[in-house]
Amino acid sequence: MANGGTGATTGSAARLALGAAADDAVVKLTGNQTIAGVKTFSSEPFVDRAAGFSKGLALGTGGSMRWYIGADGSFETGGNVGTTWGVARYTDAGAYIDTPLQISRSTGQVVINTSLVLTGAGGGIIAAPRSGSGSNIVVYNPTGTSLNFYNGSADFMAVTTGGALTITSGMTAPGYTLAGAAGTFRLFAFTTAGLNRFVMGLDNAAEGSNAGSNFFINLYNDAGAFVSQPLQIIRGTGRVVFSAAAGVDAVGPVNSGSYVKPGMFTVATLPSASVAGAGALANVSDATSNTRGATATGGGSTSALVRSNGANWLYV
Repeated sequence: MANGGTGATTGSAARLALGAAADDAVVKLTGNQTIAGVKTFSSEPFVDRAAGFSKGLALGTGGSMRWYIGADGSFETGGNVGTTWGVARYTDAGAYIDTPLQISRSTGQVVINTSLVLTGAGGGIIAAPRSGSGSNIVVYNPTGTSLNFYNGSADFMAVTTGGALTITSGMTAPGYTLAGAAGTFRLFAFTTAGLNRFVMGLDNAAEGSNAGSNFFINLYNDAGAFVSQPLQIIRGTGRVVFSAAAGVDAVGPVNSGSYVKPGMFTVATLPSASVAGAGALANVSDATSNTRGATATGGGSTSALVRSNGANWLYV
C-alpha cells in the first residue's frame, strides 16, 4: 500500500499518520470469514495470512464459488517474489476454470491469460514510452503517432496513425496480406534513411470486369523523389509494360506465350545505341527506309524495327 507521502513503512502506520483513528485504522480479518448480506467497513479490510497461503475475497452464489480476487499461495522466496495477485473464475459447480488476470508483485508485469476485448469509441491500448528491455515482443507508443513492435533488441515494425506499415528488419512468415478498398493505393515502400528508393503495389484505378488495381514498381532518386515507373502489369489483360526509359536486359532466353512489343520512338528520341547496348530492339515511326542493315535515319513516314549494334541503330 502507498504510504501517502508519510514515510511510513507499513499500511497501519500510514493510515495513522494520515489521521485515521487507532481503533478503526484497520479491519483485520483472520482465518476464513463468511460475510452475508450487506456490511459496511469504516476502513479498509486487511486480509493477513502467512506466506504460501492464498489471501483474498471469494465471491459465490448459493455457497458455490464464482470468483476469487486476491493473492495466490505462491511462496515468498525473497526479492519481492511470490504472493501474486490475480482474478480466478469458477464453474457453476464451483470448480476452478482458470486465472484470466495476474499481476506479478516483483515485476509489476500484468499477464492476461485469455483474449482482450476493447469496446467503446475510445477502445484501445495506451502504452507509455518504453523503458528497459526484455526478450519478448513489446508493443508501445513512442510518440503518439505510431505503434511500434520491439523484440528485446530493436524495433522491428511500426504502424503509423495513417495506416502505413514499416518493417525495419527481416521477418519469417508465411506471407503478408495488404488489404484495401478498390480505387485506393496499396503499397510497400523500400527506403533508406526514411527516403523512398522503390515503391511497389497496386494503383488506384477503378475496378470492374477484372480491370483496375494494376501492379506497378516505382523508382526514386537519392533524394526520395519519384523518377519513373519501370514496370506495370495490367490486371485485366496480364500485359507487362516496361517504361521506355527502363528497357529490358535479358541475361537468358525470354520466352513469351504471346507477342513481344518493343517501344515506339522517332529516330531522334531513340535512346543512345551504346546505352541500350548491342542487341536492343525498338520500333521507329519516321524511318526514311527499311533497308536491312542500314543506319536508321528519321524524317520519313515508314514504321520499322531497328536493332542496336552498340554504336548505331540499324534497320532489321
